[in-house]
Amino acid sequence: MFELLRNLKQEIFKYCVYPVTLPYSILSNEYYKLIKNRKMEDLKNTTTQFVSINANYDKAFNYLTNPMLYKEWSTNFISDILIEGGQHFAITPMGKVRFIVKGDKQTGNIDLFFGDMPHPIPTRILKNGNGVTYLFTLFQADGMPDMAWEQGIKGLIEELEILKTCLEK
Repeated sequence: MFELLRNLKQEIFKYCVYPVTLPYSILSNEYYKLIKNRKMEDLKNTTTQFVSINANYDKAFNYLTNPMLYKEWSTNFISDILIEGGQHFAITPMGKVRFIVKGDKQTGNIDLFFGDMPHPIPTRILKNGNGVTYLFTLFQADGMPDMAWEQGIKGLIEELEILKTCLEK
């Protein structure tokens, strides 16, 4: 069973842009190595998921640009955040990877960089009446199995609902 899960995980993570949820105990840095060199030009399908949140813009922007808070809501992808040598590291299904959050308060753009990925995961926060809408875009790598792609989207949708709960406290 363990070997079957290891092989399945290897096949799925070979193509993932946003990894699917698998038990952390069977994941390691070797899978991060499998996906970190994928090329952005190989990407095909894109999805943007969003959530509307009853929280003011400043509170939401400050929350989303604080790397230490991602472990509170990105529970399918980040199990912990560490600080070493003044840099943030996320504990993810791919292992421990450097994590950088770059935000522009004026535009609402918030880019998420994991490890050595040359391109960020783009997100954006928009004012929406007295609240905000947060958009999160994922890309499907060429050759990524549709099942893995769909599972990754479901995981993101779950996380956005957790984010809503965290910010509406």
